[in-house]
Amino acid sequence: MLGILSVLNWLMAGLYLLVLTVFWGAGFATSGQVPVAAMLLVTLLLVGLAAPHVYLGLFIEKGRGRTAQTILACLSLFSFPLGTAFGIFALWVCWSAEAELFEEGVTRDDRRRRTRRTREAREEETRQLLDDPDFVNEEIPAPREGSPYAIGKEMVADGASAQEVQRELSAQGLAEDEVETLMNSLGLRYSRRQLAAARTAPPKKPAATRRPAPKKPPG
Repeated sequence: MLGILSVLNWLMAGLYLLVLTVFWGAGFATSGQVPVAAMLLVTLLLVGLAAPHVYLGLFIEKGRGRTAQTILACLSLFSFPLGTAFGIFALWVCWSAEAELFEEGVTRDDRRRRTRRTREAREEETRQLLDDPDFVNEEIPAPREGSPYAIGKEMVADGASAQEVQRELSAQGLAEDEVETLMNSLGLRYSRRQLAAARTAPPKKPAATRRPAPKKPPG
């Protein structure tokens, strides 16, 4: 949906520029009967209307600019019928269909790639542990699956502390500002000291259990 909304923003910007082109063509066709000041005023107005659509066309697909898109959509509601249809669709995308992507600040493809990298890293760590002859695989906890926002909500529902949630989000490979945004959206306190400690600390391995040495027979 974000891709469709981005295309619609580009179309709206192109529509304003098309109107501007027609206006200038009509001005030249009338052999200068339209005052220059009026032409400049209309030009500034149409360019000012097209500029926000160009900005949102560039960034809305990346999960950014929801506030600006919301304001622009509300103003477009008064431009019946195209602006009204665009505004309703934009509000629906921003606050219903793709609200989770705006809260995470990433696109769906970025989330899939990050989840895949995290899963591959954990699988590699598991293989290294299983190759250790001194390690007995009693129980390896299954990695959490889903988006970082869904993982955080699940951990909060399970009663996890803010430090545990922040440590898990950092382990998902998120940037510092992304972790802070997610913590705020989950209603948890963000700690930069906790994030720095989680990133500098070496990865923890499950406790290894050594096999007991065989007992020698008496005598």
